Amino acid sequence: MNASPPATLLSRHALGLDRPPVRIVHLGLGNFHRSHQAWYTELAIDRAEWGIAGFAVRGAGLADRLAAQDGLFTLIERGPETDEVSVIGSLVEAGPGDASRVAELLASPATAIVTLTITEAGYRLDERTPLALSRLVMGLEARRLARGGPLAVVSCDNLPANGAATRAAVLGLATALDRSLAGWVDEYVSFVSTSVDRITPHLTDAELANLRTASGREDAAPVVAEPFR
Repeated sequence: MNASPPATLLSRHALGLDRPPVRIVHLGLGNFHRSHQAWYTELAIDRAEWGIAGFAVRGAGLADRLAAQDGLFTLIERGPETDEVSVIGSLVEAGPGDASRVAELLASPATAIVTLTITEAGYRLDERTPLALSRLVMGLEARRLARGGPLAVVSCDNLPANGAATRAAVLGLATALDRSLAGWVDEYVSFVSTSVDRITPHLTDAELANLRTASGREDAAPVVAEPFR
């Protein structure tokens, strides 16, 4: 019996994919973000102008795997009869949430949107400041000092009035840091409320093996989702 040829690694060069410029910064890099915001961005008519820099807030394992394959990953839409398989290229940078890099990107006038998937706990201001919100507020301070201009912050977490909740949390932290920063945020930053949903389960080892065989590609960070979104 002939052995199967070795799977090829995901890379932009091998697939002939461009690297869009970073204009969206995402905090909370995980499976749901990749099956939802990253997927929608990939489908946009002007997708060549909108790249995402995604940063993890819990561990660097996924970010490291994505960085090793140019941010590319396979998305499997699991249908009732057949699966749709595609490679998503909107994520152009993946990292562990380094404060200086997040601040650098948020200070850039090219960045227009910050998206969040940090779970409900990520918005609670108690004894410990949530890491993602701390990174966001420090980034907003960098943007203010750099005169980076207006910015939209879009929460994609499943909690009521998520935009208002994000605004309250960010203004609370900004006020504690510098009242002038809070005033700038109030004037220049919009907080968008959303309602989002897409079931995104974990892939089993057997499913990973099937994907490798069917696609002929080695993917260390695939994601599966339902067709509904």
